[in-house]
Amino acid sequence: MHSIKNLSIKELLPSSISYDKQILASCEAIDLEIRKLQSTIQKLYILPSIDTLEDDRVDLMAQQFDAPYYDPTLPLGTKRQLVKNAINWHKKKGTVAAVEEVVSTIFGESTVEEWYEYGGEPHHFRITTTNISTDETFINKFKEAAEHIKRKSSWLDEVIVLLASELGIYIGFALHTGDRITIRQEG
Repeated sequence: MHSIKNLSIKELLPSSISYDKQILASCEAIDLEIRKLQSTIQKLYILPSIDTLEDDRVDLMAQQFDAPYYDPTLPLGTKRQLVKNAINWHKKKGTVAAVEEVVSTIFGESTVEEWYEYGGEPHHFRITTTNISTDETFINKFKEAAEHIKRKSSWLDEVIVLLASELGIYIGFALHTGDRITIRQEG
């Protein structure tokens, strides 16, 4: 059985012309061009091959798919995840799940709490993360990422960063026991 990847035109020739040298030479030339074309066609499958694309091509795809909060300075793996999920996130845009997924992809483990879950004002939400690389730029990026995918009628109240650490607690004490002897001299 023939596969399109290893197909040769010579093998398909009928016996009446398979001996002609000009036809055989033409078939070899066509086979060579088909192989070149097949390697080029493989490059057209862009989205399925995103994990093998170079940095600049991933940047172009992010523009094409309008990846939510795409920053060219992000690590390549994060950029690929943003591009891969862009279409699904656009389908779910404005939902808590979409905000949570985008923020988690960019900044690591994060959750979104709606206003009624923490006693806030209606149409407000807050984001909780365990990412410890927090500074003012980080918080601004967080807000920008949420702004890109959230409902326009909802407002981000705050970003809470949870810090956890294992601390060794040492307790010391001393116990001294003894008899008290008092010596007096009389007389």
